[in-house]
Amino acid sequence: RARAYVDGLPMTLTGHRWYQQHQPGVCILKIMPAPGFRDNDRLGIEAAYRQKVGDEVEMRVVLVTDIPLTHRGKLKMLVTSLK
Repeated sequence: RARAYVDGLPMTLTGHRWYQQHQPGVCILKIMPAPGFRDNDRLGIEAAYRQKVGDEVEMRVVLVTDIPLTHRGKLKMLVTSLK
């Protein structure tokens, strides 16, 4: 199976990824999975982030069918309400 790498982590993607952080210490990674993406892939991504950042940030992976673009047609990589 072919693999793509995002931020140094192996994952199978068809499209975009989108990071969201609305509370300290928790980050949600929304991804658009490719056909054949399995729950084990999601768990592997979460484990790779745990290894990378330790206990500093809890990374949750959420599968989505669409990631909205900005009004200029660009992808916003990080959405946060933190100050």
